[in-house]
Parts: sequence; C-alpha cells; structure tokens
Amino acid sequence: MIKENIPQSVQTGNQEISNWSFEASHHPSPNKTSWKVTNSLSRCKTGQLRVDPYLQRISTTTNTDLVVRGDKTYEKGKEDFALYCPVTWQDMNGSRTIKNVKTVNAFVCDIDGVTHKEMDALLNDKLVGICHVSYSSFSHCSKIKFPTTTSNCAFRIVPCCIAPHQSA
Repeated sequence: MIKENIPQSVQTGNQEISNWSFEASHHPSPNKTSWKVTNSLSRCKTGQLRVDPYLQRISTTTNTDLVVRGDKTYEKGKEDFALYCPVTWQDMNGSRTIKNVKTVNAFVCDIDGVTHKEMDALLNDKLVGICHVSYSSFSHCSKIKFPTTTSNCAFRIVPCCIAPHQSA
C-alpha cells in the first residue's frame, strides 16, 4: 500500500521560486543508520536546500510495518526518509535540539489533524497571494496517528521568504 500524498503545491504569486533556497542541515534517514546518528550534528551535512529540486524528490513509502517503543506505536516507514532542519546550529559537535539552534532560516508550518475540507480551504483559499510551497508529511492519513477520526491530514507549508533586493 502506498500512503496518500497531497499534490505538491507551488503558489508563486508574483515571485519566482526556481532559485529559492535556504540554509539547512541535511540528516541521514534513521532507517539507514539510527536515530542517534540522525540527530548527531557531526554526521549531518550543511548547505543550501534548493526548494524546487527538493519538491521533485519528495516520495511516498510502501513500508507499513509498525514498531513499538515503550507505550507508543510508530510507523516504521517514517524512518525511510532523510530529514532537513532549516536552521544554523551553534555547535556542530552537539545534537539536533532546540537549545543548539543559532538561527532559523525558514519557517516551516507543520499542520496535523485537519480534515480534507479544511486542508483544501487552507491550501486553495487562505493562502492566495502568498508565495509558498506545501507538501504532505509522513503522518498524512496515518491510521496510527489518527486511528478514529477523519481529521487525518498532515502536511507542511513553507512560506517563501526571499529577502528583498537591497540597493547600495
């Protein structure tokens, strides 16, 4: 079974986003390493995350295996994907924690638990004129995260934050 994926939405308004990028750290997928390695900043790569090519690579998973850790059940497929953090870190020998964030380079809205109707209204009506990209997150339509509700949409919105050109 392939998880449902919302269409990748690129709303440009009057701005060109083909060259839009922001500084981010890129972390290996936990499935290929471990969460300890994924969270270790000494093992990540840093650089510009170019939005256009990133959206082209977003994929879904067919891994529906479950894993139990303590009293929580997780979908193993989530661990198939690498992570990005749109921040600059204070200490690259530290770990991926809020205390180690030096600068936030992009604002990523992580929205969980809304209905399809609410999601459509937000993406198609409320953001008109605002340059942004949106894509579904792993939890979209998850029967584990949202077992008894139709409010099961999960997605991210990244508003375009291109700095205005400054004249000298």
